[in-house]
Amino acid sequence: MVIEGIKLMIMGMATVMIFLSVMMFCIQGVAQATKEHTEAELKKLEAEKARARQQEAQRRKAAAAKLAPAPTPAPVPTPAPVSIPVPVPTPVPESEVPIAVFCAAIAAFEADRA
Repeated sequence: MVIEGIKLMIMGMATVMIFLSVMMFCIQGVAQATKEHTEAELKKLEAEKARARQQEAQRRKAAAAKLAPAPTPAPVPTPAPVSIPVPVPTPVPESEVPIAVFCAAIAAFEADRA
């Protein structure tokens, strides 16, 4: 009984090995058959990428030309800065959440559940 199991295991492994070998040869054959077509496609893709790079460079040059700085007029003297006191907001304790924020969070949660 054990011998028959071992024979069956070896037959199964051999079948898988043969199948995988045949599949590898088929893939290599297809690769060789389509080699010229693949090379032509790669050349087209490289030419397309080069053309896109050239167009991008031209577009950037045109944009840089448009954004060239205009001649600046003579500087105008600025008045002395005036300091204005800015009120400092009082900090809200972290444990206290404003009621409006809390209500908005509940509303959003209930809207998602509906």
